[in-house]
Amino acid sequence: MQGRFVLQKTSRPFSKMALNQAHEQNNVIIKGEGGAVGLTENPSALRRWMIGGPELSFEIKRSKESDQENFKAAVCRLMDVIQETGNPFLEKSAELVTLHNNNIVDAAVHKTLSNIHKTGVAQ
Repeated sequence: MQGRFVLQKTSRPFSKMALNQAHEQNNVIIKGEGGAVGLTENPSALRRWMIGGPELSFEIKRSKESDQENFKAAVCRLMDVIQETGNPFLEKSAELVTLHNNNIVDAAVHKTLSNIHKTGVAQ
């Protein structure tokens, strides 16, 4: 009842979990990044893992959340541009138009971009 055998990872009510389950979740995060290989064979590495592992898994999780926030911000910026300049996927013209300012791309650039897949396969 005093919460001494559980850990609360979020601020949500009723989200506490057993300490061993929290350790297992942290191990999964680290192992997914390739960081927990051979710990049982090296006592010094195991000690460092026991001390720093939880903080390391927190940092990995935080960086992934930061990546998600950056991606969301980029998508929102793209949506703003599309709303301002129009949806490029509905464009019916034969020219290639830049998204940020609606300029028509030079014909040579258009040809290169149109053939880029074929060129890559040929190489």
